[in-house]
Amino acid sequence: MNGIPPDRFWAALDALVSTSAVVVDRPRGSRHPRVSVAVYPLDYGYLEGTVAGDGDGIDVWIGSIRPAAVTGVVCTVDSEKRDAEVKVLIGCTREEAGEILANAVIDLMRKVGMPNGLKAVGFGPQDVDQLVEGTLPQHRVTKLSPRPAAPEDLRRLFLDSMTLW
Repeated sequence: MNGIPPDRFWAALDALVSTSAVVVDRPRGSRHPRVSVAVYPLDYGYLEGTVAGDGDGIDVWIGSIRPAAVTGVVCTVDSEKRDAEVKVLIGCTREEAGEILANAVIDLMRKVGMPNGLKAVGFGPQDVDQLVEGTLPQHRVTKLSPRPAAPEDLRRLFLDSMTLW
């Protein structure tokens, strides 16, 4: 097998990051150059002197933890473009990493043309009680939840899902 053994992956990634300059080319709050609705929630850039699959430097998200170390990796695959991208999370809190993952999911939903929330498919706040009532008996939904799902939890979930982005 070529490459890094799985038990050395994180140490090798830490070494790569610690020996590379981080270039921030899209600061927190800036807009994506081609997708103006996308706003960067954290500083975004690349590791200088590295090469990713697209030929540019390895992409990084920079969080608020200092000193900054590798806190995760996000890999996305676009089968239509036949492309895969890896982004290294550096110094990200759990909340910051969650925001990055949420943005990746939203980006995927946009790319595949998914409707923007329940409103886009004809539901409104007036339908929430009926949606909750219809969900409670569905054990494949309620029993797989990481914590018990009470009616108020489902109500909040549906209201928050009216518009996703």
